[in-house]
Formats: sequence, structure tokens, C-alpha cells
Amino acid sequence: MRLPRAEADRLDRAAARLGTSKGRIVAELLAAHLEQPGGIDALKGAPVGRHEFTPVQELEVLTLEQLASLLELDVDVVRALAEQGDLPGRKLGEEWRFSRSAILEWLGGD
Repeated sequence: MRLPRAEADRLDRAAARLGTSKGRIVAELLAAHLEQPGGIDALKGAPVGRHEFTPVQELEVLTLEQLASLLELDVDVVRALAEQGDLPGRKLGEEWRFSRSAILEWLGGD
């Protein structure tokens, strides 16, 4: 099974914190959720198949979550750095946006 990086990282941290395997966590979650009323039938109509996306490396403007993925940091850490003015970015309303090229330049700086 393939998971998006952020969810895979969360699963890794949960397994380490609980002292158990990732497979065991997934098995227990499946058992708990699929045995509830509606169970597997609740998934009928859910989208299946392939999903297309643009890799973070190709995006010029990044969201907070995309930047966290690019930097391999927790979203809260990236948000704190942005709010402190340590990252080049702009807050548009309640949302942060970052120029990929500005971030890479900042990252390579002294």
C-alpha cells in the first residue's frame, strides 16, 4: 500500500510512539472502522483508480503543506518559521504561499 509522504511519516511516528509495527496499526484501524455500522458498504461510491498530481518539485507557488513536504518538516514547524519571518513567504488572508525558487535560494544561502 502506498501512502502520501505526510501520512506515511505520521504512521512511522505513531508506530515508534506505540512501540508496534505499522502493519499492526493499519490492521487494527481497518478492523475497527470496517466493522462499524455500514462498514465496507460505506466506501461504495468512493473514488478508486489513479490520481494525478503535480509533484512539489514542479510547482512554483507552494502551500504551507507542500513546503513542509519539500523541506521534510512538520507543518507546524514551517508555519512557525513563516510567522517568525524566517522563511520567505506571503500570507494571503489566512493562507501562506511560498515561491519555490525563493525557498531554494534561501535554503542555499548562508
